Amino acid sequence: MTKRAKKYIEVPARHSLDGIEVYFPRYIILPRHMFFEYSGDWYYNAIKGMTAQLYSTWPFDIIHAHVALPDGYAGAKLKGTYNRPLIITVHGQDVNYTVQRNSVSRAKVTEALSGADAVVAVSSMLKKSLAEFVDGGKIEVIHNGIDINIVEHPKTIKERYINKKIIVSVGNLFKSKGQHIVIKALREIVGRHKDVVYIIVGKGPYREELERLVNRLELQPYVEFTGQLPHDKAMEYVQACDIFALPSYPEGFGIAFVEAMAYGKAVIACKGTGIEDVIRDRENGLLVEPDNVDAVAQSICRLLDDEAYAQTIGQHAKLSVDELTWENNARQLDQLYEKVAQR
Repeated sequence: MTKRAKKYIEVPARHSLDGIEVYFPRYIILPRHMFFEYSGDWYYNAIKGMTAQLYSTWPFDIIHAHVALPDGYAGAKLKGTYNRPLIITVHGQDVNYTVQRNSVSRAKVTEALSGADAVVAVSSMLKKSLAEFVDGGKIEVIHNGIDINIVEHPKTIKERYINKKIIVSVGNLFKSKGQHIVIKALREIVGRHKDVVYIIVGKGPYREELERLVNRLELQPYVEFTGQLPHDKAMEYVQACDIFALPSYPEGFGIAFVEAMAYGKAVIACKGTGIEDVIRDRENGLLVEPDNVDAVAQSICRLLDDEAYAQTIGQHAKLSVDELTWENNARQLDQLYEKVAQR
């Protein structure tokens, strides 16, 4: 059994979080997400008994599911049973990956979204993508937030990299996250900045390929892998960095960018992604074309060459994310709850 499977098994069936009862139902997941198109049915079968018991003692007013498949699809079935309005929040994977798997997955996502009373998109880019699957009048853009408290009294690891310019990426190690683009860009960067180090925070199936790339390009002195870290430890690396670079594509929103901006860091992201709702190119961050090694290299070098420019970008970034808090997210959701409950 894989370590990941063992971790799932160790999750409690029920947990109290700040006085709120949270349930963790078990349902079938096959390796490599085989037959994922049927996961909504499996999920529904796993929760229908639990939901009936819950409803008998606490007749809820709204069903809110995150992601269309499997959760939203199961939510649509519950809506039919309890005649309660359904909200589905889409974070990106539904339209970026799930609908591409096969025609059945696409149909299931479309069915779930069509059955919702409201669909929340975490960015304007996602709203445009969702218009292919659901009436645009149902879609509300509500950005994810960050806990501003994480940036008030952060720790630092800067002393571990004295006289180094630090580039950091935080994210799962998938090809779509773009860490390989930054590694390739280092070939040009280190020719001008020998004092640079690129720290990759995260884990995932693409790590071995990234390590092979580093070895092939003989960039071992300039690249470090930390593996997966607790959130607070990952934020220490973000606070210590000079540049946060994650040319990820596609990207529904990208909360890691917002966290880096809250630290006042110069951020490099991709055009055509959800973070364009927040980043204004060359004002509070830098936007590059997807899969463009030269653009990433030039952007990083520009920031390293002109420290004052990088600091200005970072200062503007910090000011521009003040409203991107979970408190604001909750207020907007509360307003949406009121609206759908009154229909």
